[in-house]
Amino acid sequence: MVYKKNYLIYNLSTEIILNKNDETSKIYPASLTKLMLLYIIFDNLQNKKINLKQVIVCNKNYNMLNNLNGYSKLNIKKNEKITIEQAILSQIIISACDVSILLAEFIEGTEIKFVKLMNLYSKKLNMVNTNFENCFGKYHLNHYSTCNDLLKLSTSLITNFNEYYYLFKKISFDYNNKKFNTTNTNTVKHNLFCEGLKTGYTKESGYNLITTARINNNLIIGILIGCNSKNESMDYMIKLLL
Repeated sequence: MVYKKNYLIYNLSTEIILNKNDETSKIYPASLTKLMLLYIIFDNLQNKKINLKQVIVCNKNYNMLNNLNGYSKLNIKKNEKITIEQAILSQIIISACDVSILLAEFIEGTEIKFVKLMNLYSKKLNMVNTNFENCFGKYHLNHYSTCNDLLKLSTSLITNFNEYYYLFKKISFDYNNKKFNTTNTNTVKHNLFCEGLKTGYTKESGYNLITTARINNNLIIGILIGCNSKNESMDYMIKLLL
């Protein structure tokens, strides 16, 4: 499949757009969707409805759900426990879709209700060309966004919940005596100026990436959609940032 690249590079410190291409065109966000999930989790943390050390008990075998076939998972089992902090890191570091659903159901009871909440939040953030159909980024014709809207989400995530931004800088976490390492290897692990935020892929969208970087004392946000491989997305992002 031939993908069309959409991108938007923004200096959050100066509020200036540095580079852009088709930033208002419709794209399929894949796991970049999880930034909205995390936005809602951080909002619940900030309002003290939940806390990072709080334990969630897995109430079903998420790995048996048909809509998770072929997606990244933590492989959490029924009746296993996970803290909110571990669940958040599973989204940032390995993009675990089974834990996405676990978090959605923990907050709203069902994924369907949580997705409605995601769309309410997107309206509050003035994401005018975005609609969510699931909580983790599975391809759906009506699950879409734009680089421009994803920038609104990213900037709001950083500015409104800066006390949790440090979580995006982590490159590994431990769960059940196993260490899980970041999938964002090139831009975070091997480039000192890069800090986060999220990777994503479906065959319909290609490889997607949102990265934050500290360059000359400025915080830069880069959004890139539609690359042919993970390496291409990360190498192309570095070129855009520099």
